[in-house]
Amino acid sequence: MSCHLYNYIGPSMHPTLRVGDGLIVLPYEARPIKKGDMVVFTSPQDGKQVVHRVVKVNENGIQTRGDNNRLPDPYFLQSTDIIGQVIEVQRGDRRLKKFNGLIGEKLAEYHRSRNRLWRFVYRILSIPYQKIAPLRLPLIKADHLKVATFHKNGGEQQALMLGRRVIGWRRSQEGAWMIRAPYRYFIRENVEF
Repeated sequence: MSCHLYNYIGPSMHPTLRVGDGLIVLPYEARPIKKGDMVVFTSPQDGKQVVHRVVKVNENGIQTRGDNNRLPDPYFLQSTDIIGQVIEVQRGDRRLKKFNGLIGEKLAEYHRSRNRLWRFVYRILSIPYQKIAPLRLPLIKADHLKVATFHKNGGEQQALMLGRRVIGWRRSQEGAWMIRAPYRYFIRENVEF
């Protein structure tokens, strides 16, 4: 069996995967697809390749969900839509084994619980954030930030990075940055990255 290599972009599998991770994908062939497997598939909505985790396998097909997504994908896949299973991740000069099956399912549940907790904390903190938002305190300086550029489907996407953390996105160099809370309150809009 030969493996394929894919480059991961996007937030849907964070923190399991990070922007720029190389995904080592093994085709299933005769192996069964199991709940908890991290798979690369062709989306029936737009034909793009997506990496999500299997959350349901039944007579309707295979349903997936990103570890960072609140809801499962709104469609069921067939086994022919699945390109393969993510077995390892190349992150810099390290190769990381990714867990599938029951362990992968439990890790995804842990990440979702943690994300729910953070969304709750953000809601509580939104009142003080709204007070300081107009000030745009320059607590994060431009020289602490990096921009990673990715080419996908003939277009360009950029990720704004603070250390290893993705704090913002934009679709092209001319587009506006979409910076995540709470970081957007501490970066001046007119700073060049």
